[in-house]
Amino acid sequence: DRGVTALATVGGVLWAGRRNGTLGPLDSETLAPSGPRLDAGAEIAAIEPSLARPGWAYVGTRGGGLLALDPEGRLWPLESGGALDHADILTVRERDGVLWVGTIDGLFFADVTPPRFRSGGAAPDGLAIPDVLSVHASRRTPDVAWVGTIRGGLHRYDLASGAAQRWFADPTHPLSVTFDIHEAGDVLWLAGLEPTLFRFEPATGALRAIPLATGGDGVTRDIVPSAARPGHAWVVTSEAGTHLVDLNAEAPVDAGPAVRALGAAWTVAEDPWARGTLLAATEEDGLRRLAIGGAGSERLGDCTPGPVVSIAPTATAIWAGGEPGWLARVDRATGACRLWTETDGLPGGGVGGLFPEGAHLWISTNGGLARFDPAAAVFTTFSETDGLPPGGLYYHARDRSPDGRIWIGGAGGFAAFAPRAIPVDDEPARVHLTRVLVDGEPVPLADAADGLVLPYNRNDLAVEYAALDLRQPEKIRYRVRLGPDGEWEPAASEIRYPLLPVGRYTLQVAASNRDGYWGEPATLAVRVRPPFWRALWFWAVVGLAVGGAAFGAHRYRIDQLLRVERTRRRIADDLHDDIGSKISSVALRLDALRRSPHLPPEEQDRVGRLGATTRAVVSDLRDTVWLVDAGHDDLSSLADRMEQFASQTLGGGAVTRGPVPAVPLPMGPRRDLYFLFTEALHNAVRHAQAEHVTVEVACDADAFCVTVEDDGRGFEAAIGDGRGMTTMRRRADALGGTLAVDSSPGRGTRVTFRLPLTSRVLRRGAETR
Repeated sequence: DRGVTALATVGGVLWAGRRNGTLGPLDSETLAPSGPRLDAGAEIAAIEPSLARPGWAYVGTRGGGLLALDPEGRLWPLESGGALDHADILTVRERDGVLWVGTIDGLFFADVTPPRFRSGGAAPDGLAIPDVLSVHASRRTPDVAWVGTIRGGLHRYDLASGAAQRWFADPTHPLSVTFDIHEAGDVLWLAGLEPTLFRFEPATGALRAIPLATGGDGVTRDIVPSAARPGHAWVVTSEAGTHLVDLNAEAPVDAGPAVRALGAAWTVAEDPWARGTLLAATEEDGLRRLAIGGAGSERLGDCTPGPVVSIAPTATAIWAGGEPGWLARVDRATGACRLWTETDGLPGGGVGGLFPEGAHLWISTNGGLARFDPAAAVFTTFSETDGLPPGGLYYHARDRSPDGRIWIGGAGGFAAFAPRAIPVDDEPARVHLTRVLVDGEPVPLADAADGLVLPYNRNDLAVEYAALDLRQPEKIRYRVRLGPDGEWEPAASEIRYPLLPVGRYTLQVAASNRDGYWGEPATLAVRVRPPFWRALWFWAVVGLAVGGAAFGAHRYRIDQLLRVERTRRRIADDLHDDIGSKISSVALRLDALRRSPHLPPEEQDRVGRLGATTRAVVSDLRDTVWLVDAGHDDLSSLADRMEQFASQTLGGGAVTRGPVPAVPLPMGPRRDLYFLFTEALHNAVRHAQAEHVTVEVACDADAFCVTVEDDGRGFEAAIGDGRGMTTMRRRADALGGTLAVDSSPGRGTRVTFRLPLTSRVLRRGAETR
């Protein structure tokens, strides 16, 4: 057959597509037609057997769009009003549940995996009625579900045939809103809009009420059969308490003071790992553990933040869920409480149903259905795109049949599923950086692979990224963090840092697959260089320059000090050797002239006075030479000079010299201190009319001390304010020392000067050295 354009084996049958637009089976040995031909309406370009839907195949045509071949050998168009309705298709491929369609107008793809859930169980047309408030799988008849609705009464659905029955449709009837259902043999126990337990026989329509409170308000919320007491059930009301009811006697029985004292609750559960213990989900008292028949009661889980709605005990922990949307795990061994909320991936709204399944936990909430993987801390959420009824799930619409199926219901209907049969993709998603922009300009990804180095004034960074999951791309989530120690933050498909500070960073971007499992992050190393004035090399150069300038200034200062010192030494030497020797020579000649016998007596007296003046000049010159000479710039040399001057002035009088350290002392302060001392000594010698004058020069632990004391006539305080005393005080203040004068008429005078060793003049001298 020369007209064949495509061949494929589908369900064990070889199908041939032809240029004339017909599709038909062939005998695999003779290749002869073995059945009727189907009309595709246009030339067939490709036939692709489906792996996601065994027995099905996809048929691509040239101008007739995309069709599906079902297991019964029928053709169905796959799109209506879409881009592929009349597409000119070249090739079709299915990979990992994604159908790829190549056309002359481009490449298209679609998720072709079957829904993971089927609403309404196996009913041919599904469940049309909304607002399923409660659902209960029949324990007597497989594939029969009892469904309670909001203002729609009670329904019995045969999921295999689709047959349905209805009771209590009157919206004024207390069972028009059916909160819970429990089947026991051919009898149903129902919870409705009153604090009453109803006994209903569907076969006869007989209904009997068992009041739980006289004239009470509220509703009956839950019916929990007792495993420890067969034929009994726990009945939970909103305002009339929790009761243990003997279903055979159709009457409540006493369950003990702890149960009687229990406040408003949503549900209860007998703890199979602690006999005689009842767990209660309360509105205000959290998760409580009660002693059945006793008075003991305690609160569990210090991390539960609000009303508890659901409980699921396991061998190692007690799970609890509640409002406004949280899940808690209380460890049996330690009592530690761990909390998860919407920020961790839990669907929004209160948690009404908890179903442990192996290492996982299935959760129904007002926001939808989820499977929790505690080991990976991942919530896998399911939605309408997975085949679930649209809208949220209701607290009481949850049940588990003996075959292990979980039944859930809500605003859009109900569904039943075997949890182990629901495929969950735990293969981590891989994320890739797709574009990097700096100041709005794209950077080649190859250049960014080894890291970005940005100047300080071009630090507006934007990064775009993507993870490939074409089946349910709307469920992909992203998170980013800047640096390995930072906090992960949720993000869209791009992130921007408009003013990235100077520093080194590692941007990490991670993505989760459609079922919430996070993959390894993609990384981008980023370095923002500082401006040159903040760079290390700049401050190193500045430091070297400043250090060099400081060293140069120091060297210049030292050179200047040395130059001044040499000048002072030269001046002192010149004064001593030249001028001093000449004046001394004049004094000697005057003395010789005075002794001449030829000189009249009155001339001898005049020459003698000239000689005395010349010798005084020589003495003053020696003092000047001593002051100018830099070799005497220390405190010890000053003390030596004072001792020498005092000895000469007193003619061997009482002079006491103690130890004085060679602390540096500049020429100016040394001059003031020396003249202060000579003034005090001259006053004692010339004006005191004393018989004894004593001088003491020494250092104690804190100061340099000079004392001049006489036993002369003394003076009044007013006399002591003369010019000489004023000059001495001014010099003492300039030196930073203290001058004390103790004198009174007829009792002598004591002048004491103290210069602290911490004085600024001594510190300056040390710095100068």
